[in-house]
Amino acid sequence: TVMLPVFIGDGNKHTFHINKPDATSSLLPFNQTIIQELLALDDLQTVSTEEVSTVTLDRAIADIDRVDFLKLDIQGFEHAALACARAVLSRTLVVHCEVSFVEIYEGQKLFSEVDQLLRAAGFRFVSFNTLCEYSFVNGEPFKTRDQLGWGDAVYFKEIDKLSRPEDLLIQSLIALVVYKKASLSTLLAREYDFRTGKSCADLFKRMEK
Repeated sequence: TVMLPVFIGDGNKHTFHINKPDATSSLLPFNQTIIQELLALDDLQTVSTEEVSTVTLDRAIADIDRVDFLKLDIQGFEHAALACARAVLSRTLVVHCEVSFVEIYEGQKLFSEVDQLLRAAGFRFVSFNTLCEYSFVNGEPFKTRDQLGWGDAVYFKEIDKLSRPEDLLIQSLIALVVYKKASLSTLLAREYDFRTGKSCADLFKRMEK
């Protein structure tokens, strides 16, 4: 495992907002209108800021020739990072990306825009691995979760974009082991078998049980 001491972004300088809790720290400021509306967000606050330089994914992992699984969770800056990662996306098989449905951070791109970017890069949206909903502050005494806030979106590179048969096998394993998606795993393994003349689909079918 290698940890790089860099801020992943668009390659430009930005103000990094150090927030409380720390996990919400971001290159974007909070959207005060939204966070004051929603329970569990209304206590968020920025405690300090710092000017930082960001590095694109294309530059940060330029020496990695294949990316089996790319996970992004950078608090509202995912679209900007992906827009500057075209080379990385061209050699990536699966993307697991946090997306938002409301503008929790000012200026952040929402799910629909991330979705369009990844589809244009040759990925298929498969599912949401996580979804988080919030209650409205002024909705008391009710505590129903009525506003979809964010989620983790899962994308697989389209089958017809994969030139190497072994990439299908890697996708199949990720689909089964990481996401428990047995039918997708079998589909990918069968495509691998079709291209190579092998019989891995039966092996994956036994692993599903």
